[in-house]
Amino acid sequence: MENCCLRRKIFNPTFFVLCRVVLFLIIGIESLHSQQSISSDVINSLLIKDGFENVSSVLNDTSIVIAFENRRYRDNGRAIAEVLFKLDENFQQIEAIDYNLILLYQKVPMLLVRVNSQDYYNLKNQLIDIEEFNTQMLVTTNYLSEFNLLKDKKGENPSMFKPDIVVIPQIKTQFGDFDNPVQSNINLIPELNIQFTKGLSFQGQLIIPLQNDFYFDTVGKEVRPGNITLNQFVRLEDDFYLDATAGFFDKNRAGLNLEIRKNIANGQFGIGANVGYTTGYSYTGNWTEYLDYENYLTALLELEYRYLPFDLTGTLQAGNFLYNSLGVRFDVVRQFGEVDIGFYALVASGEINGGFNGGFNIVIPLPPKKYMKLKYAGIRPSHRFNWEYRAKGFLRAGIMYNTGHRLHELFLDFNPDQIKNQIIRKLLGN
Repeated sequence: MENCCLRRKIFNPTFFVLCRVVLFLIIGIESLHSQQSISSDVINSLLIKDGFENVSSVLNDTSIVIAFENRRYRDNGRAIAEVLFKLDENFQQIEAIDYNLILLYQKVPMLLVRVNSQDYYNLKNQLIDIEEFNTQMLVTTNYLSEFNLLKDKKGENPSMFKPDIVVIPQIKTQFGDFDNPVQSNINLIPELNIQFTKGLSFQGQLIIPLQNDFYFDTVGKEVRPGNITLNQFVRLEDDFYLDATAGFFDKNRAGLNLEIRKNIANGQFGIGANVGYTTGYSYTGNWTEYLDYENYLTALLELEYRYLPFDLTGTLQAGNFLYNSLGVRFDVVRQFGEVDIGFYALVASGEINGGFNGGFNIVIPLPPKKYMKLKYAGIRPSHRFNWEYRAKGFLRAGIMYNTGHRLHELFLDFNPDQIKNQIIRKLLGN
């Protein structure tokens, strides 16, 4: 009889109602706790812990907007994929919400990557394939409405005044009818980079020759300064960009250089101009001698087109090159992951080697894929190794000095199609 009464008490409807109320309260408290833990402070701390800079974020019921700068990973697509991994690992309870990731360069917003958390969950659990996920993911240079939400936010872990030393290997070769048919020059170039404010940076190089058997290059056998420049990068409305550089460039040039560029159709087309005024200089030991008779004005128009199916970028330059050499140069570059292989041809006037010239260039990534955190300062190898072959050497026709800040090279890295390909490769485990 006592057992029967006990059974009735346990299965009493009031008892079940009480249990449900308690269970509901427990679930509600856990849900409230998890929602409180998803805040801008938590998101910012998560990215800063991994080494990202200039981090800011804002969130609401339907989206999370995060801006950050990557100097942690070798390529930007990998950096974005890592951010997606971290959001998914730490905020798995979020469903059907948009991750809006704004990638910065020197605190300047470059592009927006939008991924829906449900799409990412479905991909991870093989409910959709990578092609469908690729179609759903948005990578665009049109980010203004999202970035306006962060205008009043001060980026945490700022990148300003953090010295970044990049070690650059440089190899030059010359083939010809000499006593030594293959001549070479191998240099190691430590490069100091410091960002002062939004878009404003300093670059200083020291060239250390390791080997040089160029018979005509006695100065090249000395330790000497390389590029020493001050650069201002600006993004205007409607995908317009300005890049101004002043200082000492390669090919013994010193002066000013200005680039302007307009991107069209989400970066598939580009049109721009490059104008510079430089004087020659000669470094001899402990002092620099300026050559007033070597003053030149350069002015080039540039057209660029990217053929998306093959990741192929064609660039046409026409105008007045260095040494008053009128000419036209055409480059085509195909990007295979982080490897770039390109060919070029040019026709230019000039006293030395005027006429037709051509060659190829190759860019390969250097290890590691992930760099040390820049807490106060950092040192790392350059992202890539560049090498170019020319059919004719010693030329002064159709060439340009290198300021170390060229918009064409910057937008090869920040092209939305290239970034999207990098993200997909990382998600596939490549």
